[in-house]
Amino acid sequence: MPVSQVKSLLLIASHISGYPIPSEAPPPVYLATPQEIAHEACADDPLSQLSCSIIGFYEYPIPGQTERIVIDNNPDVAGHSANSIAVHELTHWLQYRNWKNPDDHSCPREFLREYQAYLAGFTYEVQYEHQAPPEGFDTPQVSCPWPKS
Repeated sequence: MPVSQVKSLLLIASHISGYPIPSEAPPPVYLATPQEIAHEACADDPLSQLSCSIIGFYEYPIPGQTERIVIDNNPDVAGHSANSIAVHELTHWLQYRNWKNPDDHSCPREFLREYQAYLAGFTYEVQYEHQAPPEGFDTPQVSCPWPKS
């Protein structure tokens, strides 16, 4: 995705999420096939890759790996545009750069992380792509167990 487009979408993600844009440049955004995404994000097992429903991901800065965002290259995947998926993933980048403890992966934190990112993506679709607001949404892949009483 062109850098100028990423910067525009970052401004929008910042505006929607309320997170300030840090001084670091945003990570590059790569377009990939669903098969490439499944191979990288859904284990090395071919069966897991067949059922992989991930349409984009933000790869956090880990020693030895490049920080990046990868999104599905299908122009309208699962009803979402590449731009709305990029806004979702750029929101994750803003969270990582702005949270005091970005490596906290507790269930409540993961739920908040995904809730904010999905909300940003849906808000982008409504405000900028003029799509109808979703009747409701959940945060796929995040379900916190209820505390035992």
